[in-house]
Amino acid sequence: MLAAAGWVGWHVLRGRHDAAHRAVRTCVTPTPAPVPAQPGDVTVAVLNATAKVGLAHQVAAALHAQGFRIGRVGNTKAVVAGTATVAYAPGDRAVALAVAEHVTGATLTPVSSGRVTLELGPGFTVLAPQAEVSAAHARDVTAASPRPAVCSSS
Repeated sequence: MLAAAGWVGWHVLRGRHDAAHRAVRTCVTPTPAPVPAQPGDVTVAVLNATAKVGLAHQVAAALHAQGFRIGRVGNTKAVVAGTATVAYAPGDRAVALAVAEHVTGATLTPVSSGRVTLELGPGFTVLAPQAEVSAAHARDVTAASPRPAVCSSS
């Protein structure tokens, strides 16, 4: 009996448990967010969801001056809460991020199809200053950086 206890103890100390006692290690590698597109690679529609006359044209001109390509410009009857909504179709999140970096408080909204559309809400006043755009871009690039796998034992 003493020999059997010694043999079991020796195997336990050396880490040779039977398969039922081994911990299963599960690893999950997080999927990073996409890196935001460059303004020159972005075509964005700009729509005004407010009663402010000419707002979409003013914002479209300002975005164009910052390098964006402009699609449709006009008004929409969509209800936009807050500052703005950036609607984007599957696969266009990187493009939507680039637009949202320029509109402080914009909400990213995935839609089933269509192009990237900036819908301006009643809270919109001006595009973000360059310092805020740079800070938002840095945060988005950091979020797009690969992360190590997270492993747990069970």
